[in-house]
Amino acid sequence: MALLPIMAGATRLLVRTNSNLTGARDMETGVEFLLEGNEATVDHLLDGDGGDDIYHNLESYVITDTIYNADGREWIVTRLGSSAFHHCPKLKSVSLPQTLRQIDACAFGFCISLEELHIPARVNKITAPIFASNSGYRNYYEGKTQKIKKLTVDQDNEVYYSEGNCILETSSRKLIQGCSSSVIPDYVTTIGQGAFGYTWMGDEHLYIPESVVCIEDWAFKDFHTTTGFEFPSNIQQLGIGIFAYAQFLAVSGIQDFVVPEGITSLLGTFLFGPDTHSITLPSTLSEIDAFSFFENGDGWRYLICHAKTPPKVVPNDEIFSDGFNRYEEKDILKDDYYPGLFLLVPRESIEQYKAAPYWRQFPLILAIEDGVEAAETLNVSAVRKETTDDSIYDLQGRRLKQAPAKGVYIKNGKKVMVK
Repeated sequence: MALLPIMAGATRLLVRTNSNLTGARDMETGVEFLLEGNEATVDHLLDGDGGDDIYHNLESYVITDTIYNADGREWIVTRLGSSAFHHCPKLKSVSLPQTLRQIDACAFGFCISLEELHIPARVNKITAPIFASNSGYRNYYEGKTQKIKKLTVDQDNEVYYSEGNCILETSSRKLIQGCSSSVIPDYVTTIGQGAFGYTWMGDEHLYIPESVVCIEDWAFKDFHTTTGFEFPSNIQQLGIGIFAYAQFLAVSGIQDFVVPEGITSLLGTFLFGPDTHSITLPSTLSEIDAFSFFENGDGWRYLICHAKTPPKVVPNDEIFSDGFNRYEEKDILKDDYYPGLFLLVPRESIEQYKAAPYWRQFPLILAIEDGVEAAETLNVSAVRKETTDDSIYDLQGRRLKQAPAKGVYIKNGKKVMVK
């Protein structure tokens, strides 16, 4: 690799390198580096030498421009790897070197105490979400997602700039990375991949300006808010899994999603998604994949689809490649999987939906014109004609092996309450 010029007054750090000069460790803190040619990447190697505890207890760190070993050999620090400071829950501050050029996704995964981040002038590649998890710490940090409040970019950076605590791409003005205090500029047209992934907004409301027409893949994966979410009316494109694992804990306890007219495709949009009361789909929708509404929160009861022709269910290899291959699509498409309890469609299309793959699995299909109020008054169950009268279901239409000791379940087409 070509040598990078070392800036005047550059800081240096003494490290211990391994025998083949492929890795190094800060002798004082234990922070680790990958070595290649004359460049170094900050990376979280976890080689079993107490590394996990070192990172778990790290509270602040200054990354130097260069590192050197006992033999006097030097490496220029140019990159934060995809696990650079992953699982550093106590890390409150980190200073990035002027030599840095690249920040990989998940570089600060689960740094739940990190308060601000400043991007140096030479950084020319940021892969969002930089605050995401790249491992199985989800359950360990339940409810403790990223709360960083301040994002800034050096004014001399030619590739990125900051505004409203957002990192934006200079050439396209695409929003690359947001945080819990972001105010999206009203000229932004695209929210980039993973931009608000793993962000905890709390009671702060994230307003999406009407200028936004595209939301890219996984943009709000694991996004948490207590104030709800509204799509801009001019939206034209929604990426894959944009609300996967998201939580929308609205003040009322109910969140109603309305996908704007004009959207034609939804792929894994609400996968393992929010605890919603209803999701409304536009008349323009022509295709979904089987994971679009897979295993939503227990509060989800109504899917309202205005499309007169049942949208086609298509395979989605992208979902599988993102780590969801533990579920086989054929299992979700067969007739004993219930994606929800109530499906409301145009009255003239009810019979089409009852016959269409995937859609026919909804145990109750009603007319939009009758409204959700009419559905709520019906004392009917999620039991399909093909099943026996003795089958037992919960209120989301999922078959139960036995009746619960307490609560409400459905049997023989009737609700049963056990106190």
